[in-house]
Amino acid sequence: HNSMKEIQHKDPSGKNSEGSATAVLEYCQTLGEALNQSIQQVDKLKKQMQYWKDTAEKLSKVEQTSKDALLANFTKLRNTMVEKHRQELEELKMAHEEEKKSWNASASKHKRPRRFE
Repeated sequence: HNSMKEIQHKDPSGKNSEGSATAVLEYCQTLGEALNQSIQQVDKLKKQMQYWKDTAEKLSKVEQTSKDALLANFTKLRNTMVEKHRQELEELKMAHEEEKKSWNASASKHKRPRRFE
């Protein structure tokens, strides 16, 4: 046991290392404190990163919901306009047919009889 105490109190050069041991201890404590601060900073950064990640995911969901609503509204509007166009086209075709019939009827009333000689 005595040899252990001698090793602890003497450095390799044979000088008393009690001050040296205190310096090493202080260095280890300082290093431990710095390590703890680094760990706390990393934890804080992880929390901040998670916050921004969550925010980005929420915004992405909101954006997708908006896109879906916009697409649904556009599709509904397009389908409504296409159907309206079809109905108007059909009405125009019917009106044109009626007008053609009236022209034909009018033309047949005003026909001159053919004279054969």
